[in-house]
Amino acid sequence: MASSYSAWRQFLPPWLKVSPIELPGRGARFNEPFIRSFVPLVNLVAQKIVETRPSRYALFGHSFGALLAFECGHLMRATGHPLPIALYAACCPAPSLMPGNRHDRHWSDEALVREIQRLQGTPQEVLSQPELRRIVLDRLAADFAVCRDYRYESGRDALAWPIHVFGGADDRDVPRDALHGWQCESKAGTTVRVFPGGHFFFSADHAALLASLQQSLADLVRHPVDHAA
Repeated sequence: MASSYSAWRQFLPPWLKVSPIELPGRGARFNEPFIRSFVPLVNLVAQKIVETRPSRYALFGHSFGALLAFECGHLMRATGHPLPIALYAACCPAPSLMPGNRHDRHWSDEALVREIQRLQGTPQEVLSQPELRRIVLDRLAADFAVCRDYRYESGRDALAWPIHVFGGADDRDVPRDALHGWQCESKAGTTVRVFPGGHFFFSADHAALLASLQQSLADLVRHPVDHAA
């Protein structure tokens, strides 16, 4: 949810503005229906960015959010809108390596609970409360539907801004070779950094990730990206 990223503001300098995008069915938009198709969700994210009219911005996404950020960048380029200075992708396989078959199966509630427990991203006290568990399960099912709908488009020009990829050393779903697969998606360079922890490595300790983001963005401000390169 966007609220988890809003908390980053207190740890970052004033020049670095955090602008989370809340997706339908989550957080402040809880009463709205989920969007379960990939392209409409990308369109929504891109529209939110256009509405804010940023003079300079970077995209950050975790897990399938990194896919949304990646395709949003392609859409912004295709539609002639201002382009990001960088993409930060956390705990997500390279788009060309997305394991779609993992999301093709029908997930029972029990299977979803086991998956959530395996990923270790949700406190057990949340799962033990029926109403909260229902919210979490519905959100995860919607996320899986979006991932199932994703189709990687090969043959496009690589992006003209750098991609910085983050992963968790213990994330069994996104091994290091899947992180390094992002290298073919940018002609401005790609970096890969692996942190201690699993799929939600920055949930408990976000200091190292935020320090990396801040340093990277400060460098990009000093040395702007040439989108025409």
